[in-house]
Amino acid sequence: MDNCSANQTKCKLDNIELKFLPPNTTARLQPLDRSTKSFKVGYRRRLLDRLLMNLRVGPELKVDQLGAIHMMTGAWNA
Repeated sequence: MDNCSANQTKCKLDNIELKFLPPNTTARLQPLDRSTKSFKVGYRRRLLDRLLMNLRVGPELKVDQLGAIHMMTGAWNA
């Protein structure tokens, strides 16, 4: 959890251990956020490409697990 004042620590849960990030950690995580956004954009682009290709063949878009993995791999390596 981040150090936002909205996050309260008054709750006592035996099975859950809360870890709080040190102050100003957000600035260090921004490159990771950028990589995540880039991955999502790449995956959506590949999904839309597949949708456009399938519109020529049939009206329904079907993506199986293997196809989704291939699109994720392509987005990750881009």
